[in-house]
Amino acid sequence: MTKSSYYSRFPEELEDRLDANYNDPTYDLINSLLSKAHYSIIALGDPKCLKTIVSGKTPKGLHYTDDCVPFIGSTHVVAGSVNMDDAPKIPIEIHKTTLARSQIRKGNVLITIAGTIGRSAAYNYDDECNANQAIAILDLNQAEIEPEFLAMYLNSQIGQLFFRKLQHISSQPNINLEEIKRIKVILPNTKEEQKGIVANTQAIETEATKLETQSEIMAEEAAAILLNELGINVSKEDTSNYFFKSAEERTVSFSVMPDAISDRMQYLFFHPKQAALKTMRERYAVERLENICAEPIRRGKPSEYDESGEIKIIKTVDLKSTYIDYDNCLRVSSKFIEEFPNEQVKKNDILVASTGYVSLGKVAVHDRDEMVVVDRHVSVLRTRTGYDPYFVTYFLRSHLGQIQFEKWFSGASGQIDIWPDDLNQFILPESSENGVSLTKQKEIADGITEKLTEARTKAENARKKREEARGIFEQLLYKP
Repeated sequence: MTKSSYYSRFPEELEDRLDANYNDPTYDLINSLLSKAHYSIIALGDPKCLKTIVSGKTPKGLHYTDDCVPFIGSTHVVAGSVNMDDAPKIPIEIHKTTLARSQIRKGNVLITIAGTIGRSAAYNYDDECNANQAIAILDLNQAEIEPEFLAMYLNSQIGQLFFRKLQHISSQPNINLEEIKRIKVILPNTKEEQKGIVANTQAIETEATKLETQSEIMAEEAAAILLNELGINVSKEDTSNYFFKSAEERTVSFSVMPDAISDRMQYLFFHPKQAALKTMRERYAVERLENICAEPIRRGKPSEYDESGEIKIIKTVDLKSTYIDYDNCLRVSSKFIEEFPNEQVKKNDILVASTGYVSLGKVAVHDRDEMVVVDRHVSVLRTRTGYDPYFVTYFLRSHLGQIQFEKWFSGASGQIDIWPDDLNQFILPESSENGVSLTKQKEIADGITEKLTEARTKAENARKKREEARGIFEQLLYKP
């Protein structure tokens, strides 16, 4: 649910689009900021700024290779930089022929134009790469404009306001190339001035990048603790792509003997990655998830949201990769609990996102004393004595848990779910001498929690550094 709002516009205020988002008074701030500009203002599409702008594409039947030209998408353009570490590769022949128009070279500026709109970065690598349809590639007039300056400008407050105003709101937000060319740029008169502004902010941006890298490393270390402690080795390739969520689609083939087929005819049920569960069974006594719960696993009930309600309701969107976003939860009336007293989520209950390709399999512990409930797309697990809820949560987040979400989900491309009856089938080490004792569970969980806390702290400090850098950049753009 989003809060309802309304506004009115006089006819003379309307521009060339009539959609509600484009004319929202929120974007009046753009003109206010432009009026304070310390330098001249020019349209991004002006030849002084731009030579050409194209978008990438994904040809039908495109096949990836192990070592060739990186093929990037929106997930690779973040925080003012291009990260190609996990980018799939395409053959050089495709890069030079079929995708010749979307070749990316040093000095280009890249903008995400589908899904998440407006993340921008200068491409500073010597090696060429290519991009899919979620990326706009700007070839600048570098005699007049510095790529790093433009990327910083587009990531600044005014640049992001332009992207939000110009985007088309739909099931997948998007912005077209002609609209990008309409963005107005506050442009210092010389490249020396532009470089000076960049230099004033780049040192802080570098600090932020360093903190983000440290945060990512700590998060990866945290994710590795459980498997290392259990002595189960899995490949990086197996742990990098669940539910085929990444941009890279791989062809997988394997065979299963008829006498090994059980329960359901779904290829992920028999995927070779499931061998890790066999390894766990061989090393540990295991128990089904339903048998470690003090109460039957349940989903939340449908409820009506109430902006003035007293109780927070946790939805799928509130379950993040490593925490619950309590600050942005919607609310329901306390009458909901009066009508359904058993719907209250207790401290240390485990919450599981149970619907949708992107969200299914996210897991977190409700770690607060305050009363909350969940919506019908979130499942609640309440562990019995002998099982640490944090260990169970980290197990479900690990490779051993995620492959079981892949194994037991049901549904099709439009919607997938993990239902309580299928969550019941998940296995994990038994709390015993032949499994993982409660003492060992707590030891493992504490180590992971400590690492994740450090990672969150680094990430928050990086966010503050980014804000500081943007603040300095913007101060230099506007008149005192």
